[in-house]
Amino acid sequence: MEGVTYLGKVSQQQLVHEQKTSMIHIYPCDGPYEMFCLASMECQAAGTPTIATNQGALSTTVQDGKTGKLIYTLPDYDSCFYQTFADTVTTLLSDPIEWQRMSTYARERAFVHYSLKGLVLELEKRFTDWSR
Repeated sequence: MEGVTYLGKVSQQQLVHEQKTSMIHIYPCDGPYEMFCLASMECQAAGTPTIATNQGALSTTVQDGKTGKLIYTLPDYDSCFYQTFADTVTTLLSDPIEWQRMSTYARERAFVHYSLKGLVLELEKRFTDWSR
């Protein structure tokens, strides 16, 4: 596919570069086992929106229509899954204003909600709530 490159295993330095320069992070997870999806959050922190299936933690780390797009079907249940996924990617890539809006919001959200400081504050809040 034109414009798509499979790089295989890359160094950490190259991974950061790719996350910063990629247009979209594509994550077609087909099971409920994704517990957090650090890759999605790293890409969002770099300003790269994620398109993913609505599975596991992806349903919370990706805010549909804000930090990326969620696909609400799976290949085992929908013969149009791959076409739906591809159409979603193509639609976002063909709308630079929407892409920029998602990119900006994804980056801001990642730093507010998933920075070390943000995570510590969230844990402190939960510990306080639990101790009452």
